[in-house]
Amino acid sequence: MKLSGKTILFIFLALLSGFFCWQKSADAVETNHIIINEVMTGKSGAADWEFVELYNPTSSDIDLSGWTVKKKSSSGSETPLVSASRLQNKIIAAAGYLLLANEGGYSGSVVADVPWPHSYTLAYKNNAIVLYDNNNVVIDEADWIEIAEGYSWERTNAGSWQNSASAGGTPKAANSEGAQTPPLPPPADNSSSLPPVNPEPTTTTPLADQINVNYRLGDVVINEFVPDPADEQVEFVEIYNKRNENINLDGWFIYDGSGAQTILSGVIAGSGAKKYLVIEKPKGNLNNAGDLIILKQGDAVIDQVAYGDWKDGQIDDNAPTASDPKAIARTGDGYNTYNNKNDFAVSATITKGGANIISDADAASDAETRYAASLPQGNSSDIIINEILPQPRGEENEEEFIELFNRGDKEIDLTGWILGDSSTRRYAIKKTDAVNSGVARNDTIIKPQNYFVVYRRDSKIALNNSGDEVKLYPPDSETPAQTVKYEKSVEGRSYNVKNATSTPLTWEWSEVVTPGAPNIIQIKHAPVVDFGWSGEPVVGQIIFFDGSDTEDADGDNLTYLWNFGTGATSTEPNPIYIYFKAGNFSVSLTVSDGEHTIKEEKIIKIKAAPNASPVTVSTNATTAIKGVKIPGASAAKSSGSTGAKTNGALRQTTLENIRELAKGSYAKVEGTVAVKPGIFSTQYFYIVGSMGLQIYNNKKLFPALEVGDKISVAGELSESYGELRLKTKVVADIKTIATSTLPAPQDFTAEEIGEETEAQLVRVSGEVVDKKGSSIWLDDGNGEAEVYFKQGAKINRENINEGDKISVIGIVSQSNDKYRILPRSQQDIIMESGSAQTGEVLGAVSASDSWELAQNNKKLKLIQYLLVLSGGLIVVLAGVIWKRKK
Repeated sequence: MKLSGKTILFIFLALLSGFFCWQKSADAVETNHIIINEVMTGKSGAADWEFVELYNPTSSDIDLSGWTVKKKSSSGSETPLVSASRLQNKIIAAAGYLLLANEGGYSGSVVADVPWPHSYTLAYKNNAIVLYDNNNVVIDEADWIEIAEGYSWERTNAGSWQNSASAGGTPKAANSEGAQTPPLPPPADNSSSLPPVNPEPTTTTPLADQINVNYRLGDVVINEFVPDPADEQVEFVEIYNKRNENINLDGWFIYDGSGAQTILSGVIAGSGAKKYLVIEKPKGNLNNAGDLIILKQGDAVIDQVAYGDWKDGQIDDNAPTASDPKAIARTGDGYNTYNNKNDFAVSATITKGGANIISDADAASDAETRYAASLPQGNSSDIIINEILPQPRGEENEEEFIELFNRGDKEIDLTGWILGDSSTRRYAIKKTDAVNSGVARNDTIIKPQNYFVVYRRDSKIALNNSGDEVKLYPPDSETPAQTVKYEKSVEGRSYNVKNATSTPLTWEWSEVVTPGAPNIIQIKHAPVVDFGWSGEPVVGQIIFFDGSDTEDADGDNLTYLWNFGTGATSTEPNPIYIYFKAGNFSVSLTVSDGEHTIKEEKIIKIKAAPNASPVTVSTNATTAIKGVKIPGASAAKSSGSTGAKTNGALRQTTLENIRELAKGSYAKVEGTVAVKPGIFSTQYFYIVGSMGLQIYNNKKLFPALEVGDKISVAGELSESYGELRLKTKVVADIKTIATSTLPAPQDFTAEEIGEETEAQLVRVSGEVVDKKGSSIWLDDGNGEAEVYFKQGAKINRENINEGDKISVIGIVSQSNDKYRILPRSQQDIIMESGSAQTGEVLGAVSASDSWELAQNNKKLKLIQYLLVLSGGLIVVLAGVIWKRKK
């Protein structure tokens, strides 16, 4: 079929219009996923007033179950911010917002939807937020170099980022139009007019050759300039890149107050020495008395500085001017409060193309006026306080120190830097400081990745053991660049930076002190040694010694050494011993974790066996057997009467009401055994019902019990580490009423673990967010709960990793001011999702494995001792028979 001319023209126009429609939609910013829309990193006086706003630009509601939010440091390391458990079942509506906030710091009128732990904080510099979906795929990321204090970091409609127009941001509302670009100042008297709003460069740069990135006010700053150079030198303006990325300067310009335009080109680097760019002999002239310098990207003002007597309508906040041969420089590289008077100072040390050094103009000699060619280069922000020793072992005046570290890649001269504490004491680092109450230094240059140690004997700064602050001031600055605050110190431990090459800096105490060397974060806790015994302490009676109450917070492998006071020893954790002589014996248990060795001693009183005649083993023996008694199934002495009535009236009550009684009261309650003796401790176990209660006997006198037994217990109310317990005296204080069904755990949230749930059998599900020593921490979206693994529970925690989602069943135990969940066995740890199979009991082993055989250790050892004892008796009897035959 032949098409007419009109038809062809119509088709052509239709296709052409479709092209333009497609082109328009392609240029628009369209997003089909949840985005990070706004970030707040604190405000003045409240650094933890933080939030992250998510926005759903799609037309459908989205379930965030399984999603996570993490923060990323400048080094690229990621740490949790909002765990998956906190986002479980959270729905973000179509075109709706979800507000995440610091639960301990944010208190805005707009209520947060999801809190994150107070200790998880954001930095206003060099941080990022990363959003992951339930498949651990990155959905969105927002990063920033520096957010203005008190303002939020918000996404624009074009997809770029900006500071909010007003303090506090716009949580759960449309973002603002951004921080307003400061208006250009009016022309000064007797000066040329300012550059036009839309200046036409003398030489244009094609748009296609520019990188289509719009930068914001303060991303690049005017860092240093010299309007009145020394002889043989020239005027220059130095700019500094505050972003951690290379910036293409095509289309950028510098203007002076007369409107003279200097065209910039090339790239200013995001790191190293090339973060500085020097423009020599800019167009026009920088007036000595005062002028204006403006840095622009196209029409957008990126930075501007008015100095001297330049009349911009706010002359009081102008930067100072400088005469030959001095510079006007920011007090720290990139330091910017948007107040020129605060940000700039006159310096006799010109650092053209390098880190600013503000030196006293009156005290500086010509030799101190240096240029980049002779100056050790580096960024002043690379100098950090790295290690503090407030309380050394021995003489504090000799060994107390403050260590600085250069984390950059260039040398830096520390001349003029100042250290101080919370008092008015200050110590200035100088090449010769005899008048500074210190010792003269010959070298103040700190090399890259190196250390500079200042001892108390030099600085005269005495750090308080009870807590103090250490402050580091750049040269000629009254504002510290860094302040480190520590709480009560411990003798021989230093306070160390854990992450010197990233921000924000985090600190931790260490027992390994390393002045002038890399930090070693290591605190090895000594084991807490405790032991007891069961069985009647009678001559010839088998006594079971038990060291399972010994704990080690680091989860180290422990070695045991028992001494029974007779010269006999054992290296078993739970040995068996028989005394053949009455008397008081000092029993000691020495436990080592490889670094600490702790010894505990107790006296055991061995009574003579009743109605037993002595048998002489040897004419030279010093130990006599006065009778051997082989115990039955129970080594404990039974009695038909209770020992709980010795003082006061015995009161029948319930587990729910027993907490209303005073300490020292005598009470009788009923409950179901939730954990047997010997699991958490050989001296106590737990019963549960409407509530729970710890049952204690210091002599470990318990009848045979099984989980699920319903029992009655009579005893005296007492307290240990803040936890209520019922203390029994004899075995008869505990009576089995019936064999019940196994107690079922009650479900609680992490934040409910506390006084109200003490001693109860609970179940908490959540994400493992931390793992240290014998503990892990679960976050279920409502809070965090500590899970502590007692040695007697024999739980393999190697398969539990951060990020795993698990359910934990256990008893809530109080330890002074904190509460912990104590699982009873491996079966109390169930994997919900993670590295192990879903529903798998973590670390479960077969019945043939050695850990389960350990449950029968006492029986095995008893058989061994009976065999040895039988052999001994046979030898004795054989000796007697042989003597009679003679």
